[in-house]
Formats: sequence, structure tokens, C-alpha cells
Amino acid sequence: MPTQAEPRQNDRTKCCSLGQVAFVSVRHSHGNVQKQLQTLQDLHGNPPLQSVQPVVSSGATVISVHFDGTQNNGWFPTMRERLLSLAKTTQRLFCALLLPLLLTACASGKAFQERDYFPGGSPYYSFGIAQSKENFENLKRVQSAYGIYPDERSWADFKPGYALGTVSMVQWYFPFSIRWELKDGRQFILESIDVRPIMKEYFKNHDIKLQWQRESRPKAEMGDYNPSLAYEVKDNFVRIKWVITLNHTPPDKRSYASGNRGFWQFEEEEHLVTEIPGQPTSGIDFDQKREVGRNINREQ
Repeated sequence: MPTQAEPRQNDRTKCCSLGQVAFVSVRHSHGNVQKQLQTLQDLHGNPPLQSVQPVVSSGATVISVHFDGTQNNGWFPTMRERLLSLAKTTQRLFCALLLPLLLTACASGKAFQERDYFPGGSPYYSFGIAQSKENFENLKRVQSAYGIYPDERSWADFKPGYALGTVSMVQWYFPFSIRWELKDGRQFILESIDVRPIMKEYFKNHDIKLQWQRESRPKAEMGDYNPSLAYEVKDNFVRIKWVITLNHTPPDKRSYASGNRGFWQFEEEEHLVTEIPGQPTSGIDFDQKREVGRNINREQ
């Protein structure tokens, strides 16, 4: 085997060295493939020196190869590269085996004992308000607080109207609280309403098909919506319901390219889940908007 790479008749090489790294550009014609491989093997085993005369022909194909002891063309790995490759493969295998164990451990926690079910098997839902004007007539003031975090509660007033996306892309049920006062002066409160058992019981005998499921088609990329879980107050009751947004504009007519200028026809379809009577109380300080306490949103 030669002591240094030399240009051959059908293989043109251009060699240079920078520090400990030698960059080799192998220029060759469309000659014998076996000779090309032999040239690369010779270059790998005998890194070129600065003294090699560059020979480049016009129209040649360039193959850039790094022979720095740690990286090469991948065909002839060094022993160090083999060890590094083995270490990376072992690391990937370890992670692949460990990840399911971690997920199983997480799933054994209280919050993830089982996956929550939403209408139509949707992976997400939105949470918010669907308060009608009619049911608000006897109310003087209403506030709600979401129990996403266990130790903090922030109260916010709400009025008649729809705000279905107050919290969006939700994947699990969380508790919420409501307090209100009627125009006759009576006050009520419901703290840490546990939605999960309510829905678990509801879906034993009910299911709600989403729009694309009813129309036997895939979910459209534009204008098809996930279900919304909403609440409202009526007299001394809190009403929990699912709201399904139906888009009566056909999927192929919803885009700007189809000639639509953003005018879609919607319909909100409500499905009442339950009505919960409020707990009578008195002395509610509606101006006290923030409460902090350990598991304040987890204990009823």
C-alpha cells in the first residue's frame, strides 16, 4: 500500500491539510467503481500530505471527505467512530426502554389514572362561558374561578354572552368554582366543582357526534371545531353543558381561494349535562378576587 495518496490515471485528487484535519476532494470521472472505492480506502488508511500536487480536471465530480480521526465518509469508520456509534445506539435503546416506564409511572398518578373522554372522542376541548340573557335576568353579580392550579384561585366577573375559548386545547377535566348573588339579595356558591365524575357518568348513556362525524367525512383543516364545555347560572343553579359549533359553510367553500371572504354560517348546539344547586351563603366579598391556600381548588 502506498505511503501517501497519489493521483491515478482515472482518479483525480485535490488534497490539502489544515491543522490536524485533512480535507480531501476526490475528483474522478465515470470510470471503474471498484477503482474509486480502492482510492478512498487508500486515502483513509494513508491520510494525504501537503506535498501532494493538486490535479483537477474540468467537469469532474467532487466528493468531499474529512479524515480527522472522528469523521469520515461513513464507509470506513475508525475504531473511535465505532465506539461512539455503539455508545449512541446504546443511549437511544436505553431511552426507548425507559420512556414507556416513565409514562406508566406517570399514568399511575391520581391525575392520569385514565384518559378523559370528550364528545366524539375528540383529543381536545375548550372551556368557557355560555350565559344566555334569559337566564341572567334574576342575577345581580356572578363570578367564576378556574381550578387549573391547585393552590390559587382568581375570581372574574362575567355577563351574558358566549366565551367558549376562555381556555383552549384542554386535554383533561379540571375543577372550577362559581359564586353569585341574585337580585333579591340571596347569595350562593359552588366551590371546586369536580367535572370528571360528572362527565364519566354522563357518557355512560350519552355521546355527542361532532360535525364531521355526522357528515361522514374527515375533519376539515379549516372551520371544523373541537367541542366546548361551558357553564351558566340560572337562579340558584349552575348549568353545565357541551356546546358544539356547527359550520354550515361547506368545507370546500370556506377558504379565501374558493371565493369566500370570511363569511361563515355558524350554529351553536347545546347539550345540557347537569344542573347543580348552589350552596346558600352570605357575606361574599366580590371585590376579593384572589385566594391562596393549599389544595384550595381540589377540596370541596
